[in-house]
Amino acid sequence: DVTQLRATADALRESEREMRLALDAAQLGTWKHVVNTNEIFHDERASRHVDLPQGAVAAGVAMERIHPDDRAALQQTMAAMLADDSESTSVVEARVLHADGSEHWIAFHARMLFEGEGPARHPVLGFGTTQDITARKRAEQTIARFMSASPSVVYALELTANGFNYKWSSGNEQAITGWTSAEAAQPGWWLRNLHPDDRDRVVAANAALPAIDHLIVEFRFRCKDGHYVSIRDEKRVVPGQPGQPTEIVGSWSDVTDRVQLEDQLRQSQKLEAVGQLAGGIAHDFNNLLTVIAGNGELLAQQLPPDSTERQRLNEIRDAGRRAAGLTRQLLAFSRSQLLAPRVVEINQVIGRVEAMLRRLIGEDVTLTCELSPEAGHVKVDPGQLEQVVVNLAVNARDAMPDGGHLAISTRTSARFSIAPVLISGCGPRSRSASESTSSAACL
Repeated sequence: DVTQLRATADALRESEREMRLALDAAQLGTWKHVVNTNEIFHDERASRHVDLPQGAVAAGVAMERIHPDDRAALQQTMAAMLADDSESTSVVEARVLHADGSEHWIAFHARMLFEGEGPARHPVLGFGTTQDITARKRAEQTIARFMSASPSVVYALELTANGFNYKWSSGNEQAITGWTSAEAAQPGWWLRNLHPDDRDRVVAANAALPAIDHLIVEFRFRCKDGHYVSIRDEKRVVPGQPGQPTEIVGSWSDVTDRVQLEDQLRQSQKLEAVGQLAGGIAHDFNNLLTVIAGNGELLAQQLPPDSTERQRLNEIRDAGRRAAGLTRQLLAFSRSQLLAPRVVEINQVIGRVEAMLRRLIGEDVTLTCELSPEAGHVKVDPGQLEQVVVNLAVNARDAMPDGGHLAISTRTSARFSIAPVLISGCGPRSRSASESTSSAACL
């Protein structure tokens, strides 16, 4: 009676047919490695994957098909499988070189079978599958190329009960912060380099993220060389099981330039407001000075030239003229004065503005004026020239945050038909390696 034998054979054939259908659906090839003879046998699809015949092929010949850069990893995996009798499955992805010069990425899944017990236990047969993953690898390389060229860092975090754990990043942290991806993956890296003044605010915002699902926050972050950049961090929670989000994805963008421009805009708006205030005060003050100067002239006509009262009146008139000069400086600062070019002695213009400059630049900057007697005269609006000198001096002061020396000099030059003004500043140290320690401007 062979009924049971035939049923077993039919079941075996059906099982083999189902296995073959599954392998075809997954586009998997199969292979086996006979350890005793060190030969490898491939089925039809596996032979196409590695571009080798279906019959027996020496393991060394098969290894020559592997790309030289991936060969060591595959050999190391095979050696580990031969030494480990746990019969666990290993996976290696390697490039295979075909005879026509093409290059294919193949995923090798392998397991080693052992026989015997104890010290006599030894490997006898390795078997596994091959799968062509070239399309996937090329897509990954394309994505990686785009990610690395992007000015932003894309990342993923694992959401746990204790907070966020680093999971993955696009690998271009170094372009923004100077830190490598391996350094960025270290526990506590982000918190250690977060600016102390931003830490509490940003940590509190991140703690609320799972509840609000979407967060945009900006903070200052310390780069590897010690300087800080402004980062715009936008992140979202990836939905998992209902009520249990497990992952966060986000991106970092360097917004340092934008933040600096916003700060400059705010400063210019403040200066504009101060200038408008100064212009209004100067106009009102000028009206009062007109009354004082007019009455002083009338009184001067009524007093004898050698009288004591006349001398005191002259002092009042001189003070009024100095106050009028101060008014012109305020109007020049507010840019409210009408242009009135006239011939002036350039040293006198610099002399009038020198006192105001000392108040503007502060005590940390030393001011030196070197006015050449041969500087001569120029035709210019005095208020506008004073404003230019003030602006250059203020810029020089801003370039020397730790103090320094500011020099203003006048001299004649054969290169120019006028007497130029030279303004130069030199600080004790520069703010960055790319900046010079001194600067100069010439009118």
